[in-house]
Amino acid sequence: MFKRLIIVPLVLLAFVLVGCREGQVNIEADGSGGVNISLNLTEAEVNALVVDALNAQGDPVLRDTQVDLRSGEIVVSGTHDRRDGSGPVSGTLAIRASVSGGQPQISVSSLNIEGFALDDARIADLNERIAAGIAASANRDNNGVTLTGITITDTTLTISINARRVE
Repeated sequence: MFKRLIIVPLVLLAFVLVGCREGQVNIEADGSGGVNISLNLTEAEVNALVVDALNAQGDPVLRDTQVDLRSGEIVVSGTHDRRDGSGPVSGTLAIRASVSGGQPQISVSSLNIEGFALDDARIADLNERIAAGIAASANRDNNGVTLTGITITDTTLTISINARRVE
């Protein structure tokens, strides 16, 4: 009975994480009373996550973005309006993701956008917004859920979490 009580909410959580999209969810018992959940996001779903993070910025670093998943990184291409108002330019940035202490660690590892450097405040803000989006997707206000890994391949971004019963 307990297994059903914990599995049903976790399955529902997994579907909420996917947001009724096509992402694949894998769930398996971890052998110690918890459940490991892996959520596989497609390039289109990762693009939506990145667009949400960019649109949350008052003046997005890039717009009209396209995501290309590569082994170990997310490459985002798009356009940026020049600060002097002389029109748009193309730009790219590469994002790396990992987990430390159950929290996502997001960093722009390379940047090719006219007028920007890796230490620009808007790049730091973008890192924080993407990390917050991943953390919110993984946690959903449940302190029994721990983010355990983020893996990026050429076709998917996999978010791995472990869920335990909270006493």
